[in-house]
Amino acid sequence: MKELQQAEKRMFRDHPFYTCLYAALKKIEDDAVNTMCTDGREIRYNPAFVSTLTIPELLFVLCHEVLHVAFLHQIRRGDRDFKLWNVACDYAINGILIKAGLTMPKDGLHDYQYDGMKAEKIYQLLKDERGNSPAPSGDQGESGDDTAQADSQGGEGETSTDTSGGNQPATGDQEVPWGEVLDGTSEDGSKLSEVEKSEIERETASRIYEASQVEKKAGSGSGGDASRGALEAIAPDPMPWHEILQDSLIRSMPCDVSFSNPNRRFLHSGLIVAGNVYDQTGDLVIAIDTSGSQSTEELKIIAGRINEIVDVIKPRSVIVIYCDYTINGEPQVFERGEEITLEERGGGGTAFNPPFNWVEREGLDPHAFIYFTDGFGDVGPDAYHDFTDPDYPVFWITTYSAPYFCGCEEFGEVIEVRDRNY
Repeated sequence: MKELQQAEKRMFRDHPFYTCLYAALKKIEDDAVNTMCTDGREIRYNPAFVSTLTIPELLFVLCHEVLHVAFLHQIRRGDRDFKLWNVACDYAINGILIKAGLTMPKDGLHDYQYDGMKAEKIYQLLKDERGNSPAPSGDQGESGDDTAQADSQGGEGETSTDTSGGNQPATGDQEVPWGEVLDGTSEDGSKLSEVEKSEIERETASRIYEASQVEKKAGSGSGGDASRGALEAIAPDPMPWHEILQDSLIRSMPCDVSFSNPNRRFLHSGLIVAGNVYDQTGDLVIAIDTSGSQSTEELKIIAGRINEIVDVIKPRSVIVIYCDYTINGEPQVFERGEEITLEERGGGGTAFNPPFNWVEREGLDPHAFIYFTDGFGDVGPDAYHDFTDPDYPVFWITTYSAPYFCGCEEFGEVIEVRDRNY
């Protein structure tokens, strides 16, 4: 088609990143398709739909399909509702294309609140907004029935003309107006195996890297946010902060080996292998930034995570220090076996030095020191208050950024909390 060729020429000229990924997809004219769709191997388009778009709009829809593939939307749906998954995917990628300067057709779905989110998270938010209301007619639901996928791009129904996108708040009941992503399949049309999905992931990551390099050499283009977003989207979810912390604490604890604590991994084979015996005579010191960094509910969740960790490493005692600009009240001391509970104290400014100074004054030599904070504050000899350089393991559990180290080298391991639900 003439319109398709013109849009492709504009893509080739101005958007090398998208061009590289687009070239790997087979393009098929198909009157049975309502608008345009992709399954990760090909793009099918209805010429009647293509003729309704301006060239800039058609370029947007083509790049939209490319991003579905780059973000692996065709293999990430699982048992999620087909139509709602497509809506979530559109919200995940349309903002990237708009930011790149492309022209979205007027009925496209976009809401700034979803910019930068993965489709899975958007899906859950939309599902929560929809609540318990019935699924739209023909919806696939959670049962895994493929009726919705078949109807949406090859059935008798018309493409939705919902215009609730366009930066207007999402309601959880939209349908995508064009450019759907279908579930990927094997060459024979069967469901993809896990091995095949893994191969698609590797091939896609390689193509994204190559496309990024091509754009870099070209010296211009619009794929920066797309390549970063795609790689982040297809990367495995990071390990939760409390699991990282537990592993780090175990590694930092002095230990010996003993046959009195045999390694359980080998017992089934009849082998008796000496296991680790950790030194349980030390103290665990925890500092809580009380300058408004955590709510009461968040403190309850943190306490639960701490109790889980303490059950594993079994320190002699756990000492909790509350500090905003200064230490608030007497620290809590929990002996081994006592359940740890956290309180909401203080609420002033932020200073990180006082808890370290308190540990020094008390003559403690803790196995580890954990600081829960949002990271907005200074620590070190040039920060507020005197400063005692810690000679024990320090872990910063931060919801925003690492602290600012004033007059000293950075110290401690910074563990980011990626979800404020902890």
